[in-house]
Amino acid sequence: MRLVGIFSSFEENDPESRRRNAAIKQRLAELGWAESRNIRFDYRWATGSSERLRVAEQMVAQAPDVIFTTLAPAT
Repeated sequence: MRLVGIFSSFEENDPESRRRNAAIKQRLAELGWAESRNIRFDYRWATGSSERLRVAEQMVAQAPDVIFTTLAPAT
């Protein structure tokens, strides 16, 4: 089981964030990666600059196979 980290600087319920996450999952599914079968997702949101570093550290500690971010500040 592979772990994909998705780190967003949008709010969790933001429509743009939902659209992007759906697009990532759809494309991975097209490539044969199905959630709960061979891949799982770890979502993290950090809208304030002070919490970004803490949230990023938490995500990296999970040792995902890949991390997707939405904006340069999150990266």
